[in-house]
Amino acid sequence: MSAAIRMSIGLGHYVLSTVALLLVLLVMIALTRFEKLFDQLHQMKTYEIQFVSTNYSIVELEKEMRTANIDFVWNKTGKHNSTVNVEYTIEVSRMKNREIIDNFLINNTHITGFEV
Repeated sequence: MSAAIRMSIGLGHYVLSTVALLLVLLVMIALTRFEKLFDQLHQMKTYEIQFVSTNYSIVELEKEMRTANIDFVWNKTGKHNSTVNVEYTIEVSRMKNREIIDNFLINNTHITGFEV
């Protein structure tokens, strides 16, 4: 599109190039705003949750997540000494469950850390 606008300027069609430039800018602004709105409605985020294996288990974690109505998909599990790292993909939506997920991860005393 930029090449077409530059060609119209080069050929001396200044009004046409100005109209095309304004149209392109308006479309880009509208698409940016639409993209931000769409991202707020629905996002898939990857959470890496850490806990100590002697105090907590993956089964207990997933049971509590189901109880809190958090939809998740398990990705992978790792362990370093007694610390377990579990990675989940969780659907996060502004209207639905963002606060529920944040409160669950922050207020759960068994979880020693998490990353998004």
